[in-house]
Amino acid sequence: MAHLSADEPAALPGLEGPVSFAGIDIEAADRLAERLVALALERELTIATAESCTAGLMAHTLSQPIGSASVLVGGFVTYTKAAKRRMLDVSAELFARSGAVDPEVAKAMAAGAASRSGADCAIALTGVTGPTGDEDGNPVGRVFVGLAIERRLFALHCAFGALAPDALNHLAMQAAFLLALASLGDSHVAETLARASAASRVA
Repeated sequence: MAHLSADEPAALPGLEGPVSFAGIDIEAADRLAERLVALALERELTIATAESCTAGLMAHTLSQPIGSASVLVGGFVTYTKAAKRRMLDVSAELFARSGAVDPEVAKAMAAGAASRSGADCAIALTGVTGPTGDEDGNPVGRVFVGLAIERRLFALHCAFGALAPDALNHLAMQAAFLLALASLGDSHVAETLARASAASRVA
């Protein structure tokens, strides 16, 4: 079972507390990428990515839709803490306090990607997608999404459980694209998140 929570829920209508994807129909990552690229084109926004656990898959997925050449600026693959420090300016103090799988790290990665690339929007992923937990004791399936857009920073906590790495990477991208779309005002995504939130509260 996958659970999501936003650390700034007021900025994401319909997403209140832990949210489960169980029983909720979520579009595949490539379809969500198409929606995100189309919305970015409409809003005349550019996008950059910063990835740890997905190791470039998010940028690749965003490069496939028609129009992506006008949207996707580029991506940073920062698999290690050293790479996050060097390429995205994530502070060593933050790692010492929180480890690499943390909402503040996700937001710092997104902020660094936006600053370094000049993109209007930056999406970051850091987490553990298997097959084992990380050096800081984070379990398989724990992922944080970071988003930097219009001088705002958001983070989304995902607890997907111990699934296969391919499944976790796909879920991580879905969560990342959902957060970006919701933050840009996609009404369909907002409704999906509202249903997921309501289902979780009932459960």
